[in-house]
Amino acid sequence: DQPRSRGLGDVYKRQTPLATLIATTSVNAKIMGWEDRLGSLKSGLLADLVIVEGRPDLNISDLRNVKRVMKGGNWVVK
Repeated sequence: DQPRSRGLGDVYKRQTPLATLIATTSVNAKIMGWEDRLGSLKSGLLADLVIVEGRPDLNISDLRNVKRVMKGGNWVVK
């Protein structure tokens, strides 16, 4: 039997919340060779935004507190 992931809690135990956010954005873009297109908030890059209540850089579980989502330049959750 393979161990099952418990989601954000398992990630949190292995690294800091900020390191998790960086790993899932800019580091992944770099690994995929897409850092010139996405992975950070810079003019000219593709970006979807998730606005949450709280400080996910300090507490990764705050990612569950989604308030707004922008995808492709349009608000999809308000």
